[in-house]
Amino acid sequence: MNKELNSKAAMIVDQYGRYYALLELHMLLQHDEDLLLTDIALQIEPCHVGEDQEYAVRQLQNSNSEYLPIVDIRGHPVGLFQWQQASQVMQVELTEDVNLQMGIQSSLDEPSYLDMSVIDHVRKRIIWVLGLAAVGIFSGMIIQSYDDAIAALTILALYMPMIADTGGNAGSQSATVIVRSLALGELKLKNWLTVVWKELKIASLIGLALAAASFMKVEFLSSGAELPGNITLTLLGTAIALALFLQVLTATVIGATLPLLAKSCRLDPAVVASPAITTFVDITGLLIYFYITTTLLGI
Repeated sequence: MNKELNSKAAMIVDQYGRYYALLELHMLLQHDEDLLLTDIALQIEPCHVGEDQEYAVRQLQNSNSEYLPIVDIRGHPVGLFQWQQASQVMQVELTEDVNLQMGIQSSLDEPSYLDMSVIDHVRKRIIWVLGLAAVGIFSGMIIQSYDDAIAALTILALYMPMIADTGGNAGSQSATVIVRSLALGELKLKNWLTVVWKELKIASLIGLALAAASFMKVEFLSSGAELPGNITLTLLGTAIALALFLQVLTATVIGATLPLLAKSCRLDPAVVASPAITTFVDITGLLIYFYITTTLLGI
């Protein structure tokens, strides 16, 4: 057998020049000279040169070596991927994912925060901000379509921010967990049904707790409010609690499925930015809120 040497490690190849095993050179000093190289070499699964860098990092993390052999389509050695390189890749990918999740455009060779000009910072952020502001108009249209209900029961406006904020937080939490699990290789697209079912159970428990809290909030904070017709404080609290429960349920499922959908479209799951999820969930939350409250309260 032959071997291809690196500074601290070698890839042992067979008679056809294909990768066979990995040898860390310090092992040569720890074993008898009579031993064959194959007896002390590590059977490390190689990574194809065409794989994504994040995949190579995960494979290196799962190995018991500081080096990951890189091979071409024929199995011939191309090089070694080391922990120092992996840490640099993880830092770059982490920065990119954080920027994507917050709706900020980024590139691998961009300067540091202080070295970047104000105009460049504006250029990186303004597209998402303008786009989401345009989408946010739908929230105003929904509120306007229910202005009669708000006029008839102004207390509904008091709890609108709670519904919107809770849904945005629930959706962002769910999306963050799924994006992280996808990045670590803990989830595959084939697990989507399991993910949705698990998130539904999680959201149900969280939603029930928040619904109970919101019901008590209405009972105590709005006890002196004047309610028209046959609407009671208990009925109002029940309507708001139900709307909040459904909002948490839908927001959590949306936050979990959007990264999976992005992955299926061969996009970075982190592109499902937190501001985008919040804006989208705000719209669905307002629809749920006004539909539930107006239906149950008969206004």
